Amino acid sequence: MTTLYLQALSATSIASSLQISEPFLVIAGYTGRNAYAVNQHILELQAHGITPPEMIPMFWTLPNWLLSVAQPVIQVHAGKSSGEAEPVLIRMPNGELFMTVGSDHTDRSLEGSSMLLAKLTCPKVLAPMVWRFEDVAERWDSLHLQAFVGDDETCYQDGALALIRHPLEVLEQASRSPFPVDRPFILFLGTIPLLTGSFCFAKRFLAILEDRERGRNLRCDYAIDDLSSMALG
Repeated sequence: MTTLYLQALSATSIASSLQISEPFLVIAGYTGRNAYAVNQHILELQAHGITPPEMIPMFWTLPNWLLSVAQPVIQVHAGKSSGEAEPVLIRMPNGELFMTVGSDHTDRSLEGSSMLLAKLTCPKVLAPMVWRFEDVAERWDSLHLQAFVGDDETCYQDGALALIRHPLEVLEQASRSPFPVDRPFILFLGTIPLLTGSFCFAKRFLAILEDRERGRNLRCDYAIDDLSSMALG
């Protein structure tokens, strides 16, 4: 049984415990708000042998045991894996909504043959803190997402959430599948472009979601332990 223990921060930064048991996990992709930019991205990926999505946005339903609340180290068995900063929406069975920042860590060497398998082989990491969605809903577009890689914290992604479709729109599309409403629903909402133009396979990944108006942020920070270099035989 998968159970996550998070801390929910109110608008006044008072924390309360949030327990999430047996959630459904869905990863959304190709959720950029600019349709032309999304199409250009698809063409770039296609040039690297990655099959275009069957639909836009695209959704992958994954087993919830892939979820991990940010730990000092995650383990992967992939020489070429990387994190991806994403806002994450959490819907509880009573309808209450929370949001946080996470990383859709992915095996990039498998994306050309199977995007699903590439996502199945790596943890999906969540920050330990969440905000109530109602506290930030009115200024969603101004929330700022960044990612940094390596021990020197090279900036890898940087942009406002205005680049991504509104979370309730993505949630409505993802919910068209018959997910029982008596269980929590965790939805990774997609990401923003890379500043580097290509993936960086660093040993550390940090994602930060900032609410600059309130002067606060959420952090998802972890190191990557690649077990593939230790394979026997």
